[in-house]
Amino acid sequence: MTIKLNEDVLYETFGACPIPTLTSICLVSTLFYRVALPHLLQDVTFKRNPALLVRFLYFIINNSTAVTSRREDPTGETSIQRLKLFATDPGKHVHSIQLHETLVFETISGGAISQLLTKAVALMPNLRSATIRSSVEWICLSSPDFFSTLLSRPQLHSLTFGSFGRLSSQALGEAVRSRRSEGLRLKSIRFDDGLDFDSDDPHSFVLTRNDGLGSLIFSCREYLEELNVGMCNLKDLLVQSQTLPDGSTGLTRSIVYPNVARLHFRSSPEVSVEDFALSFPFIRSLRCRNFATFEESHTLRGNHKPLLRHLVSLDCLYFPDALMILNCIDPAPPLRRLSLSTSLMRPITDNASLSVAERVLRGVRIFHIELHCISDLTTWEFFKIRLSSVTYLDFVFSFRNEEQSRLEDVQDLDLFSSLPLAYLSTSFVLRSVSGDPLRIKSVALSYARNIRTLKFLDVCEKNYNRIEHSVEGRYWWKVIRTVLPGSEEQDVRLEALTEAAGRRIRDEIQFSLVPDS
Repeated sequence: MTIKLNEDVLYETFGACPIPTLTSICLVSTLFYRVALPHLLQDVTFKRNPALLVRFLYFIINNSTAVTSRREDPTGETSIQRLKLFATDPGKHVHSIQLHETLVFETISGGAISQLLTKAVALMPNLRSATIRSSVEWICLSSPDFFSTLLSRPQLHSLTFGSFGRLSSQALGEAVRSRRSEGLRLKSIRFDDGLDFDSDDPHSFVLTRNDGLGSLIFSCREYLEELNVGMCNLKDLLVQSQTLPDGSTGLTRSIVYPNVARLHFRSSPEVSVEDFALSFPFIRSLRCRNFATFEESHTLRGNHKPLLRHLVSLDCLYFPDALMILNCIDPAPPLRRLSLSTSLMRPITDNASLSVAERVLRGVRIFHIELHCISDLTTWEFFKIRLSSVTYLDFVFSFRNEEQSRLEDVQDLDLFSSLPLAYLSTSFVLRSVSGDPLRIKSVALSYARNIRTLKFLDVCEKNYNRIEHSVEGRYWWKVIRTVLPGSEEQDVRLEALTEAAGRRIRDEIQFSLVPDS
């Protein structure tokens, strides 16, 4: 008796399979192909080979019922085509598409790939997320309707782009104004590197409400939950002038983004802390390169609605600059995560700032810091005695100019034993690495013995070369502790973890400490 599996059972089973397995399943039979294909098409990513992207686009176009005539794929038939396996409207299964910066297709004659991309996107009614880091200017030049088509996808909620030029910004602005893009409800907009305009033009990176990239952000302000504007200037999107009865202007009113929880920018905001906080009343995670660029603020102490009261995660370069914004808030926000890109610190001399530092650091659960020389260890001492609740520590020794012998001394120092850590991640950025797994494990074991609360850790050595890219080797462990009979001493050993298991545990711990940060 032959047993035939129900397609619903197959569909749920195939949904748990990784991509390589799904591609193999598609070649088993027409039934398996039909059931597995929707899972295979949900999230598509192209990194290097433009020919593969062209094949995919032709597959979407030629199998659509909306296309009256099939077009020949100049790249040649795939194994799927040779087996005469096709699908009806495969574009409806695509939920996200990613084109990485390593995918270069300007050499395709006549910009055909850009036109194919536009036609294929028009056949993806359920597209939710698009990441275009490759050749944005070229796409707009070769296919002016690309942004209008992309923004007309009814379920689109996330857009990520690489660097923008004037042409792409103009095309995006026109798409926002067009009828096809009405009803935009994007929840996430990310510009990785801001604008790629004339660097000599001081207005190159300015976003405005009525043009280009700024018009997209402004039109989605009621729905945005995540915003990354890179080096772009936000001022015109945060405040607008009000006209007084006598016709003069001067007063400003904050433009509110009521749902933004995560914000990342690297340029000067050119607004006061108060105006910034009023624009983002429910922000939880803030990444800013330099908080010192905020305009002079007048603190609102005594206000019954404290500013930035939902802020739990803060990324910045210097801690004293972070104190600048924290000093403007009363009470200080309940930070649970703090990340410093450099340990360089100016002395904190005034009592008010020191009091805020004490109060903020006391509640931090996740802490990241990077040291650039041996002398920076004094800076670490400032934080260590105040981080009484830290559970997750990401510690980077970026000593590119130090001698290897001195670094080995640092690796052996008892730097973390006083902290109640459950997870420790340490990285050593060196001019030359030992490459010895036993040496790295020895360092990890030393940390595990000195930190009695430690449960997991990873150690990484990066061989940094100014000419070549850094080479990284990371090792992951679980700490196993056994209490010795008749003694309070512990036997400590390390159980190696795979990279996948280590990353999963690390992400789970971070999420449990600071959800949605």
